[in-house]
Amino acid sequence: MGVSVAAGAVTVTGAALVVVVFGAAELPARVLVVAAVVGWFSARVGDLRAVVAVTALAVAVFVGFLANRYGDLTGGEGWSYAPLIPFAAALGAGYQRMTTYAEDRAERRARLFPRATNPVAGPSGNRSGGSDGR
Repeated sequence: MGVSVAAGAVTVTGAALVVVVFGAAELPARVLVVAAVVGWFSARVGDLRAVVAVTALAVAVFVGFLANRYGDLTGGEGWSYAPLIPFAAALGAGYQRMTTYAEDRAERRARLFPRATNPVAGPSGNRSGGSDGR
């Protein structure tokens, strides 16, 4: 979990540095970039504790440094845009859970129902029924 949180912190910090290219008045663009990064991170990491920690960090960075100045977490309109970040994290975590479930289900099905030889084609795969391949 610690490595995932550290990687997420670096990712959020990188997103905050990239978002600086947008003007201070362009909060929707800033929050979309941060939310996209958090959503991507949560889709790649399987540990929900790391996702929650990185999401909280991303909300604090957005409200404190990208929406307001000097790390001020009180007031301002940054809090009205901030719920988009946990929403993106939830979507990413849901995507990660669904793909994990689908992969596990496919593996379970492969173990329960191994591929048998095709009765029409036989073990060699020849559908003609003859031995000469016609």
